[in-house]
Amino acid sequence: MHTPHPYQRKLLADIKDAYRRCVARGVKVPTIAVQLPTGGGKTLVEVAIALRTVKKGGQCMIATGRQELVLQAAADIRQEAPCGVVMAGHPASPECPIQVCSVQTLVARGYAPDGVKVIIFDEGHHLKAKTWGSIVASYTDLEAVFLFTATPIGIGGVADEIVTGPSVQELTALGSLVPSRVWWPDKASKVLARD
Repeated sequence: MHTPHPYQRKLLADIKDAYRRCVARGVKVPTIAVQLPTGGGKTLVEVAIALRTVKKGGQCMIATGRQELVLQAAADIRQEAPCGVVMAGHPASPECPIQVCSVQTLVARGYAPDGVKVIIFDEGHHLKAKTWGSIVASYTDLEAVFLFTATPIGIGGVADEIVTGPSVQELTALGSLVPSRVWWPDKASKVLARD
């Protein structure tokens, strides 16, 4: 696994602090939203949390709706520890303490990996969707849920705390993102272009 950048280490510390605040308030299953722009390294932070969970004797699931994110997280984890992949076309490895899962596969199979104490959702802003929410509902003794997203719109009412990482501008100034140029029309239109 790559070494976390200083801003990712700070984000991990802020997530831990948010979890502790939730526990101190008596929140049974803290649900922490984590916002970091696209390209900011959410997967690396997710993997670090998963590996910490296993190091402390727990089991963890990373779930996302995109195949490339499942494969990216699994590849990063496998640099440090074994993990299972729950997705069509991949053999099951239920003995692994970390499972990286396709939300669609979990829902289609009605499957919930055993022993999971921590769920990490990549693209966590989808948790309000019935399919995504059904995954959390299938567990009775979770210790935490983490919702990683670049766009936390709609997360209100779901997350107990929101932890924000650096902005696109800050990541660009740090050299972690390349500068971007943006073009837009002079006049706004309610009609989409149809090519």
